[in-house]
Amino acid sequence: MRLIDSLPLFEMQEGTALSARLVQRLKGRGWVNREELAKELFVSVRVIRSAASHASGQILSGARGLKLTSEASSDEVNESIGRMLSQVREMRRRIAETETVWHRRGL
Repeated sequence: MRLIDSLPLFEMQEGTALSARLVQRLKGRGWVNREELAKELFVSVRVIRSAASHASGQILSGARGLKLTSEASSDEVNESIGRMLSQVREMRRRIAETETVWHRRGL
């Protein structure tokens, strides 16, 4: 069996303390720029991205920044989900290509 066939589509992630702080910072603010949030929380943009991804679905990510899922419109949620599904498809394609190259080496 190939590794890609055994991967679940979604994995549950527990929130972190920073994720909880990020949720609090986003309440009532609409879309907020990642750089602004990083400055407010004294962390890097990379850490903000990680905290958002570990917020148990509470935070949407988009070109405009981050927004609470509970405060988003259905169009915003659908757009964010579509972007994530596109990323999933791209990662699965890359995994399959990597496995193909690995298995073709003939060892």
